[in-house]
Amino acid sequence: MINYVILEDDKNTVLVLRQFLESYKNLHYNGFSTSVDDSIKLLSEKEIDLCLADVRIVGGTTFDVFSRLNEINFQIIFITAYEEYALKAFKLSAIDYILKPISEEELKHAIDNYLNNRYQSIDIKKRLNHFSDIQTQKEKKIVITTKDEYVIFPLKDISFLESEGCYTKFYIKKDIIISSKPLGFYDQLLNDLNFLRIHHKYMVNIEHIKSILKGTPVFIKLIDDNILPVSKYSKTELLKFLSI
Repeated sequence: MINYVILEDDKNTVLVLRQFLESYKNLHYNGFSTSVDDSIKLLSEKEIDLCLADVRIVGGTTFDVFSRLNEINFQIIFITAYEEYALKAFKLSAIDYILKPISEEELKHAIDNYLNNRYQSIDIKKRLNHFSDIQTQKEKKIVITTKDEYVIFPLKDISFLESEGCYTKFYIKKDIIISSKPLGFYDQLLNDLNFLRIHHKYMVNIEHIKSILKGTPVFIKLIDDNILPVSKYSKTELLKFLSI
């Protein structure tokens, strides 16, 4: 049985979450709290596998709660509003979230994602620290979701991404990491972080481009000597991006 708790100061939201989660027979409700202090007490005393946490609760945020715990041995799904917290930081940190107002479809996706990936290995504290680093503009990194684990790499080390159907290959120095998410997901996530979609199959780190080869069609050469095609549609965008 999977035990879950809810950190939320709106009791109607608690009711909505509980009613929906009743459809999952392997999930067991183990209480809720509405404030920072009560949440710390709840998480310290209860047996927990999953925590659904509104970002803002009475007395502060649930980030305040988690920072005061000695260890976090459960998974977290945040509930947030777009205006308050950067969704890109959640995505780069592979932290699952649900937008308010809560939709059944989003909630189902988040719960199913948790159930399918709850045995993957990475310390949730690392992901929360990574989220905090992004918010404070430290070196940007990305948590890549693979079939078996979450792996963390600095964005500056990524040379390019290659589409493999529903999967994405990351070329990082001498490593190739296969993500279980499609290239379209990373296109939206990285398109204002020095990455450019140059082809339906490729996305490149602009900082890794060494030269643009003359001729038609256009190809680029990277620092690692990989050569990638540039589509007609992307050629203008690439030249504009490079200020050529």
